[in-house]
Amino acid sequence: MNLEKSRNAEYKKSAALLSLLVGLDADAEEKIYRCFQNMGIDDFFLK
Repeated sequence: MNLEKSRNAEYKKSAALLSLLVGLDADAEEKIYRCFQNMGIDDFFLK
């Protein structure tokens, strides 16, 4: 698995967990996932 696929998998897992914990729907989960992608890896783990 390359770095890009691995990074996106982590974003997806994190978005799914966050939406589950907060009780959000699939649409909100997708928005969170896209937000994580836009932030980039540096900001993802530091903020």
